[in-house]
Amino acid sequence: MSLGRCTALLCLILGGAVGSAVAQDLPNPQTSTIDLSPYLRPGHRVRISGEALRRVGGAVVHLRPDTILLSGVMGQQTIPLSRVDTLWTRGTWTWQGMLLGGSAGAITGGAICVFGVKERCPQLALGILAGTAVGFVIGKMRVIYNRQYARRDGGPVPTLGRWIDQ
Repeated sequence: MSLGRCTALLCLILGGAVGSAVAQDLPNPQTSTIDLSPYLRPGHRVRISGEALRRVGGAVVHLRPDTILLSGVMGQQTIPLSRVDTLWTRGTWTWQGMLLGGSAGAITGGAICVFGVKERCPQLALGILAGTAVGFVIGKMRVIYNRQYARRDGGPVPTLGRWIDQ
């Protein structure tokens, strides 16, 4: 048997032994949990969906280790965390708007400076400031929902482990 075949055979044997040892240490997907407390605080606007829930949205009113109380269009609803498949939190595009606006302002101000004949060019700084300010305003108006959690088939069950509103 050649050295290459012996090495490949040894790698397969060792890989199988290590893989089975690692697989024994993995938590059972049906009993493992995931903590959603970093994403949920009273007053936060969220959207939650699940197989039996469809999509529910509203403001978080109260948190317990196994349920979330939401206040929305349908009134107050208590949602068991075991039924949550996805969780979105409300956010804005503030930083993205500022970066895009500032970049557009820098390009515009730079073009004015390049095609102008002045030795000093305050238009570059003014363009960056104006673009950043306009981007900030537009970014604040743009409401988005960021997906914070998505459970796959047989994935971990969400909990609120470390932060609970009594």
